Amino acid sequence: MLGAIPPLVGMLDSPDIDFQISALYALLILGIGNDLNKVAVVKAGAVHKMLSLIELGSSLLVSEAIIVNFLGLTALDSNKPIIGSSGAIPFLVGAFKNPSATARGGGSSQARHDALQALFNLSIAAANTPTSSMPTSSPAS
Repeated sequence: MLGAIPPLVGMLDSPDIDFQISALYALLILGIGNDLNKVAVVKAGAVHKMLSLIELGSSLLVSEAIIVNFLGLTALDSNKPIIGSSGAIPFLVGAFKNPSATARGGGSSQARHDALQALFNLSIAAANTPTSSMPTSSPAS
């Protein structure tokens, strides 16, 4: 409500890893127990910026901060379709299956657990489930 979220999201563009980590954890803390802030974080473009950091080959600490942010943001139903369609799912699957592939130097078991929980959160949203292309049978004439 005081306008802190957009500047924090903007800090994700910084080349300074310490700024990125500080911004990620500040965004996480602002969203804990506050659904309006979770919505504001997503609307401010944080999901896209986090995925951009991943594509740039973020550090282990940044990757783990992104994973826990996805966990927090996916707890809100209205965020699930947005995050699910953003491209975050392959990152989270990779973080769960092979934590060392998501960042240089390996990942923690907590990050692996957080990735799995975020995937679960995303999986319970109908918008994130694959649609069946199986033909329906029609009654015989």
